[in-house]
Amino acid sequence: MIVNSQSFDIGDAIQFTSINPKDTRVWNGTVIGFCGYRVAAGYSDLINYYQQVLTGINGTNKISLLADAQFILLEIKTENGTMVQAISPEWILVESFKVIKAEASYMIQVYTHDGETVSNVLQLLRDNGFVCRSLS
Repeated sequence: MIVNSQSFDIGDAIQFTSINPKDTRVWNGTVIGFCGYRVAAGYSDLINYYQQVLTGINGTNKISLLADAQFILLEIKTENGTMVQAISPEWILVESFKVIKAEASYMIQVYTHDGETVSNVLQLLRDNGFVCRSLS
């Protein structure tokens, strides 16, 4: 997906503010998916938010119908864990949009039956700033 000429994808951390005049927060989160209205409505009160967005845009910047809009699913860390929020790219204040970091995922296979060796490899990666886990 592209916002403000910046391409981003699932796994990327993004930051932005909304054109909704009642939403003053700075959004920070990790993109976990893209979807249409029917899926996004399960995560957020989109109708209420859309009505607030409409009050913040002028007549020259018409937003598409809600049912036709695409949405970003954003995982946001909170004090109580994480939550998923849906927001349309059309609701983002374009100048505020930033890709904070692009994530890459790699699969590393360690061919050994020794659990201690696998633990040592994982710890070495963690000690050097990598987020990793064992899949077996």
